Amino acid sequence: MGPKKAKAKTGGKRVCPPPPRPAPVSDSSDDDGDLGTVRALIARLEALEKEKQGLAAAADRGGPSGLPSGSRRVTRGVKRAKLIESLSSRIDALESQQPRPVLPAVDLTLEKDSVQSVPESGGRDARSSDQHGPGSALSPVGARGGAPPRPDADMAVEPWRLEAQRAVWASLAPSTRAAYTRQCRAFQDFRTQVGLCQDWPPPVEQLMQFLVHLKGKSLSTGAMAGYLAALAFQSKSQGMADTTGDFRVRRMLEGWTREHPVAVDIRRPLLPTAIRGAVVHFSGICRSSYEASLFRAATLVLFFGAFRAGELLPRSQHSPVFKVVQFGDVSMGRDVAQLRLRFSKTDQRGRGQLVSLHMADDALLCPVRALGSYMALRGSSPGCLFVHEGGLPLSQYQFWTVARRALGAAGVDTAQLSLHSFRIGAASTASWLGLSGETIQRIGRWRSATYKRYVR
Repeated sequence: MGPKKAKAKTGGKRVCPPPPRPAPVSDSSDDDGDLGTVRALIARLEALEKEKQGLAAAADRGGPSGLPSGSRRVTRGVKRAKLIESLSSRIDALESQQPRPVLPAVDLTLEKDSVQSVPESGGRDARSSDQHGPGSALSPVGARGGAPPRPDADMAVEPWRLEAQRAVWASLAPSTRAAYTRQCRAFQDFRTQVGLCQDWPPPVEQLMQFLVHLKGKSLSTGAMAGYLAALAFQSKSQGMADTTGDFRVRRMLEGWTREHPVAVDIRRPLLPTAIRGAVVHFSGICRSSYEASLFRAATLVLFFGAFRAGELLPRSQHSPVFKVVQFGDVSMGRDVAQLRLRFSKTDQRGRGQLVSLHMADDALLCPVRALGSYMALRGSSPGCLFVHEGGLPLSQYQFWTVARRALGAAGVDTAQLSLHSFRIGAASTASWLGLSGETIQRIGRWRSATYKRYVR
């Protein structure tokens, strides 16, 4: 019996479709689309890597591929393994990264080495962390239901914007800039302590709560208004809305002002009789004739020129001295002495102003004679006008300490006196002499009717 013939092929061999690959396991606890896509890609690459492990092992042993054993050829499997390792390390870095809150820049110096990115809109920043407390309305990056991070959150500020911000803050006087910095930081610290969100511009409710906090610290309404001015400038300088002008905020200050009226200024003026007594006793208090001449000239110039103490004397030995009157700013004449006032409260840009001192009939109360005698002993060395014998500038604290001792020796009660009593006394004396309001305003360099508050 011969061999049987094979049956004729009717339809060919059936080709089975490849089994469906299992879908990548998604982490239900993570809704971040980007991380999920990367994890799915890694799972797919790992599956392909397992399928090719046999071929890679055969290639290493010199299998069907014809490669000799021990070759170091970089295969596609090795490349995939390196890619998987790189992606995995990237995911670990993203998961371990802690989100940081992005707050408006409070540092008014705007140093170029530490530039903070500032939100340009008044909306809430999605990158603030959950450390703001239970009252925070912000969500960290990747939190369920949270908005994705802004694409420009970590971008550096452009050079032109940095220069623009610096110029805006430079429009403030140095003392005002320092005060605004301190007050804005105090507000940020308050919000952190009580667990408020770090939104900017600050919500009105946060401002109201902050004002109540300041009221509890016994701050006056004027001091609280200063905090609001700092926050308002901070918001406006960033192009944001000013929430400090809200009706409720302003009415709170007005209500506290009605409940606690501003206290009357109890500082008494220094009159010419008291000035004369102090000038007489400087010789017995100071250790040398030079020091006596120094304090005598400073006292008479301060009184008859209606100067503020900060216009003639630095606050302390370590304070900047370029704003006070210098030796080169004095021009002595026969019957008049002129001093160029560099800066003042009403001239913070330093345009300058001349102040004239005239000869007086009483030799003990003549500022021109006292200033001329002192400058003859001082010499022509550059620097502050009023300096000690050793060359150090005379500070406000040193001057008032010695002047108060001289006034006490003359029998003057110094309980309600201060350095500002010289300026108050100059305005009051001019009023008692019958000078007009315009003349008093010109003597004290007042630009408004504020001089009336100095007349006692």
